[in-house]
Amino acid sequence: MTQKQKFQKILCGISLLLALAAVPSCSLHESSAIALRSPSPWPSPLGRGNNRQAPDPIRTRVVLSPFAGHLPKSTKDKLGASPRAETGERFSLSPRERAGVRGNDACDDHRRRDLLRACKEQVPLTHSGDFPGKDWIRVAPAEAGLDVSRLNEARDYALTGGGSGCITRGGKLVFSWGDPARRYDLKSTTKSFGSAALGLAIKDGKIRLEDKARKHHPTLGLPPEANAEAGWLDDITILHLASQTAGFEKPGGYTPMLFRPGTQWDYSDSGPNWLAECITLAYRRDVDELMFERIFTTLGIQRTDLVWRKNSYRPDLIDGIKRREFGSGISANVDAMARFGLLWLHGGAWKGQQILPRDYVDKVRTTVPGVPGLPVRKPEDYGKAANHYGLLWWNNADKTIEGLPPDTYWSWGLYDSLIVVIPKLDIVVARAGKSWNRAETADHYEVLKPFLLPIVAAAKE
Repeated sequence: MTQKQKFQKILCGISLLLALAAVPSCSLHESSAIALRSPSPWPSPLGRGNNRQAPDPIRTRVVLSPFAGHLPKSTKDKLGASPRAETGERFSLSPRERAGVRGNDACDDHRRRDLLRACKEQVPLTHSGDFPGKDWIRVAPAEAGLDVSRLNEARDYALTGGGSGCITRGGKLVFSWGDPARRYDLKSTTKSFGSAALGLAIKDGKIRLEDKARKHHPTLGLPPEANAEAGWLDDITILHLASQTAGFEKPGGYTPMLFRPGTQWDYSDSGPNWLAECITLAYRRDVDELMFERIFTTLGIQRTDLVWRKNSYRPDLIDGIKRREFGSGISANVDAMARFGLLWLHGGAWKGQQILPRDYVDKVRTTVPGVPGLPVRKPEDYGKAANHYGLLWWNNADKTIEGLPPDTYWSWGLYDSLIVVIPKLDIVVARAGKSWNRAETADHYEVLKPFLLPIVAAAKE
């Protein structure tokens, strides 16, 4: 046994003793490698006139400790065989969740067995929980458990479109290229920033996903007047606007509705722009100011790092309030993008502060019940997008990209601006520049593989 293995075994034993010592009072804390069963964040399927079944209402979270980190494959396989463990996901506990696991129901034999099993496997000693201050803590790829040759491969592909990028693991910067301070036009990655604004509105009780959109915006969908004649406007919910199922045509202006809400999937800028107006009217303030006050400043993102351009499609004001567009509009540097991604990796929390609701983050990063399987308009451009799109974020839930962890999700804009979150590997990636070359008949996800798969391979033992 090597010195490193001995050290790992000693510290894993300490973790076991600390956790088991708490069992009589059932006060397990984050140092335990335990599995927590939690209800699905989605209450029911989406849409009208479809009877698709929602996913299994019980999901399981694996909470990894400072002594747990990234489980080896052998441990993951064993834990994955248990109905109590869905391996590869990382969550830290909110105060409410910590209170929940202190009850007697959190201290059964199954959880203790999972803890014993994890420690017996001599879990590697990596710790997720670092956050950047003014600057990132920087470590070498090897120190973060990453193969630099694979990261070079991903970077070289990224640079076929120029630009800048960075990769973080465990909240530390491990790899970067280009100018980290240069701002890029992120195009549709703006939609994912808009998703954060929606999370704030839900947290503050201003909006609910199931709300009819016209409750917050009585003239939503008008003009054109033809939309009123179709009779569908009153059916649109906030959830439809956030999941690209509201029915509005692609451009970001005042576009016609193409179908009844919830019956098809169509990539649109108009729908997210209506959503931005709903949030603006709910707060009666500029969404840009709201996000800097509540999110960006906390993350260390400054006005020089991220700016919102003038609107391209809609008037500057709505009810005398500055109007923003979610379809596109933000320019930012990769440093700001990576910080934003790290917020999502930590379930909406930053240095102990829960900025976005944790259950909302879970909804954003997964598919919406009732949406997978819906007809996709322009499948030649978007493939089977309904099967791998959440709330203004893309994902790999249907494993379209083989070899990419299915819990991976990302923002994605024109010019291939990306904020990629890989919870299983504790990795966040930011990239911006120009578009990569695409094969004419290739699936729309194909262009991402030469970038994402080497990063995943870099993390494999």
